[in-house]
Amino acid sequence: MTFRRLKYLCFFFLFIFALPTSAQKSVLIVDLEQRLSIEQSPEIIVKIYLDLAHLYTSIDKDLSLSYAEKALLLSKTTRSIDDKIDALKQIGKIELSKANYDVALEKFITALDINKEISNLPEFAKCEILIGEVYKKIGDNRRAKREFEKALEIGVKTKN
Repeated sequence: MTFRRLKYLCFFFLFIFALPTSAQKSVLIVDLEQRLSIEQSPEIIVKIYLDLAHLYTSIDKDLSLSYAEKALLLSKTTRSIDDKIDALKQIGKIELSKANYDVALEKFITALDINKEISNLPEFAKCEILIGEVYKKIGDNRRAKREFEKALEIGVKTKN
């Protein structure tokens, strides 16, 4: 088999398997947006906003950010610390993907501080990893390594 045929076959299979994923994502988005229009519970609405923010991340970053910010705002009224942390992390991830490193770092550090207050070590470690990702993206490998090592230490302590 020649390289050209192998390349064509790889592209063909990639195309075939990518279609269902894209279609599934579209179906999920439509379903969540329909649920959002009829849902009454603020707690569930926050979850829907976060799911939509996640799904839209690779499609429309601005819309994704809008949903994540709505989730953060609503999490203040539901007083759910976990929802607030999830929204902060989602906003940070979106800002990181948009190369808005200062904003991403601010959101991750805020989530880290909240996790520290409530002694949620697994989530604290996840925030350390996200902070490390920001430092890695800006080329500060020393700080990135330090953050990753902190997360690893927590993982060893908690066996996660």
